[in-house]
Amino acid sequence: MDYDLTALHEQSRALRERSSQNLQNFLEIEIELGFTFAGLAKHYLEAGDFGHHETSKQDALAAIDAIDHFKERLPRRIRREIETKRLELTELIP
Repeated sequence: MDYDLTALHEQSRALRERSSQNLQNFLEIEIELGFTFAGLAKHYLEAGDFGHHETSKQDALAAIDAIDHFKERLPRRIRREIETKRLELTELIP
């Protein structure tokens, strides 16, 4: 059976690019969720609702865990952007 190695290589490259883009999108959504939960945690803390504060804080920390788990799979340039946003997020969690 003959294979067109050029076509297979191109398909492989396209799949890697699409996978990387999907991972980047996933991590950006996790960051957005993290910021939302950090904001909620701050609001609940200021309102004295410590139960919801803790839940929201844990949800923000879960977003950071997901980012930490997957960020190394990204290209260096994109990883730096994600790490910058991650740092901003960690500073917001009350």
